[in-house]
Amino acid sequence: MYTSNEIATNWLSQTGNDSPTGDEITSARTQLDNMRKLTLLRLRRDQLIKDTDWWTVSDRTISQAELDYRQALRDITDVDLSTVDLNEQGDLIFDNWPTNPNIVVDDPFA
Repeated sequence: MYTSNEIATNWLSQTGNDSPTGDEITSARTQLDNMRKLTLLRLRRDQLIKDTDWWTVSDRTISQAELDYRQALRDITDVDLSTVDLNEQGDLIFDNWPTNPNIVVDDPFA
């Protein structure tokens, strides 16, 4: 977990719980971490969508693969947050991003 007990306790006190139990603090830490994960997912997702907005200009025909990619990005916030991690600095660790259909990766071993 990224969130400290002190931050979770402070958050609980702001919601009216001035004497939280250990289980309540653990639950609060999980909730706060999940909020951070979702926020970071959305920020990255929004940037990836923004990077592909040019695909939708009126004088260009967007491919089905591009439409599917953009939809997969929109759906990313439905992910099970237990598959998303935060490192010790609170940065997002997530490897399940959809693949951009326009990025070709050459396999040097092929």
